[in-house]
Amino acid sequence: MSLIIATIGTRSEKVVDGRRQQVIPFVGADREGEFAQIGIGFILPDEKKGGIWGTAFPNALIQSWRGMKILEQIDCIGNATLCACWTIAQRTIHVSDERHFNKLAEQVGGADKLQTLRTEILGSAPSADELDAMITNLRLKHVDVSDQELREEVRSGRISTSILIEAIVRETEEHRHARNREKGETGTLSPM
Repeated sequence: MSLIIATIGTRSEKVVDGRRQQVIPFVGADREGEFAQIGIGFILPDEKKGGIWGTAFPNALIQSWRGMKILEQIDCIGNATLCACWTIAQRTIHVSDERHFNKLAEQVGGADKLQTLRTEILGSAPSADELDAMITNLRLKHVDVSDQELREEVRSGRISTSILIEAIVRETEEHRHARNREKGETGTLSPM
């Protein structure tokens, strides 16, 4: 597996596969190209292996960063831990995803403590330099980043816009206009 690392988190010791190991959390993608899944993962530097969990759409970079920040606070990485961290890094937890919240709450000292942590992390965002570096690292490998998430984060004031963010928004708009023109000319969209 060829992982694409957008940024790394704080190295720490966690229980993985039943034993304590050094872990480096990261935000990244599972492969290069347009079908890449952006998400969160971890590297076991002593074993030179790791894991990643993400989605192909939407490629929510900042949600993944927040999921990584939650992962940094979790002591044990199990089967669904990466998915759980990413899922509860959403603004609203859907009722069907409450099981992820409950699973992680056990590891941090209860639901109240996890909610406090979650609120703090949801109010934070990567620095402008870190965000630009993440976007650059992914774009160098042809991995798309969701313009919708970036627009919402700028609108809410959690991040400031940048040349890279404006380029993503502009490119996405141009792509949409081209697809709409194509649809208007033929009545249907060609396969992507």
